[in-house]
Amino acid sequence: MHLSKLWNNHWYQKVSPEFLDIQRILFFGFLAFYTFVYEGQHLWAWSLYPEEFWRPVGLFVIFDSPPFNGSFLYAIESYWPWILTAAAVGICTRLFTVLAFLIQFIFLGCSLCYGEGSYDHIIGSCFLFIFAVSKCGHSLSLDAIFFNKKERPKSESYFWPIRLQQWVFCSYFVGAALSKLDASGLHWIFSDTLKNYIEFSHYGDAMSPWATSLGISLWVASIPWLVKSLAAATIALELFTPLGILLPRIYRYLFMFAHLLMIIGFYFVATEGFMNLVGLYFCWFADLFYILYIKFKNKCDGRYVGNSLKTIFPQKQKNNY
Repeated sequence: MHLSKLWNNHWYQKVSPEFLDIQRILFFGFLAFYTFVYEGQHLWAWSLYPEEFWRPVGLFVIFDSPPFNGSFLYAIESYWPWILTAAAVGICTRLFTVLAFLIQFIFLGCSLCYGEGSYDHIIGSCFLFIFAVSKCGHSLSLDAIFFNKKERPKSESYFWPIRLQQWVFCSYFVGAALSKLDASGLHWIFSDTLKNYIEFSHYGDAMSPWATSLGISLWVASIPWLVKSLAAATIALELFTPLGILLPRIYRYLFMFAHLLMIIGFYFVATEGFMNLVGLYFCWFADLFYILYIKFKNKCDGRYVGNSLKTIFPQKQKNNY
């Protein structure tokens, strides 16, 4: 019975629908902004490759999928940021969250079938799938306004998607750390692996022009002890990512903020591709964003709300989230 309570408290805490809706707004809003700024992924260019390079994987093998047409890829990529925007504001939320996942799945599959792919595309697809199957448009959405939906009570349905995203996040970074250690062990830390990667990114045009112009990457690469310290910190933060779930709230904030600084740091010294991971960190600060929302809402209503988390969780329910 005790284990059952622990399990339910871990996955199925009762929270308000705004708790999940805020995450939808932040996640899809960030993806839309990122896509507009970086002008998409230009995956339509894959269609310029000869068909001999097409090696279907996964479901593409089962359905014997041919190479995607360039016009088709260009069309869905053109609509991609607008679909993300529609999901963020919550118009036909279910439809556009599902479309966002399907298009990302096509983008991911296209890259993998041509022999290229990255972990950030996979974890992004997982987050999109979780939103697509969750009830993330019941409160803070245009759907709720246009269709005059009644205020919904607290439910477990608005909590488990965030928890699942956290575990997906943990598996992603722990897997990255184990991959590094499996390939070269502690040699990854004490060798010039990270130094070479930073220099290659700088001269290989993998960084944003603005970050390259700062020259931080070459300065970091020129200091051996600093590079090795960054490598050790990277392994430690990635390997112990599950602490974000186990630690008390305030320590979780500090730990995940340090984790986020690692990603931002790699944007300045390695590759701009790390910036698209920033949107994944919203799930770790879900309760904080909800508190800020409640304060803002009640301030607009002329009421004051303190710092208590009682506005989120029932008073009788003990939780460590």
